Amino acid sequence: MKCTVLDLQHVVANMPQTENLSFVGGDMFQSIPYADAILLKLVMHNWSDKDCVKILQRCREASTYNDEGRKGKVLIIDMVLNRDKNEVDMIEVELFFDVLMMVLLAGGGGGGRELRKNGKGYSLSLAS
Repeated sequence: MKCTVLDLQHVVANMPQTENLSFVGGDMFQSIPYADAILLKLVMHNWSDKDCVKILQRCREASTYNDEGRKGKVLIIDMVLNRDKNEVDMIEVELFFDVLMMVLLAGGGGGGRELRKNGKGYSLSLAS
């Protein structure tokens, strides 16, 4: 099996290549290298619906057909939370991912974020 990791150029610039693993600098909104399988792990929740459609269009282009006429596959691994139903064992997971998104998407200190305790646990508000 050979794997290619697509990430921004500055992220993969000094990554070591091996026989089975290569790193490609690029922009998934522009193009994705051809592959028999494309794995998007914890990617889609970072983007708007419009951007997710663009990513999936690039995936379709990259996996349409190979030299043997086979279509590739797109595998998406992400969290789906049922916000209407609070399951006790999922509250911590939801809180963890809310805080993770606050840190990753909203950055350091300052404006627009509020994490507060409510009757059901915690809620996170991000002002746009």
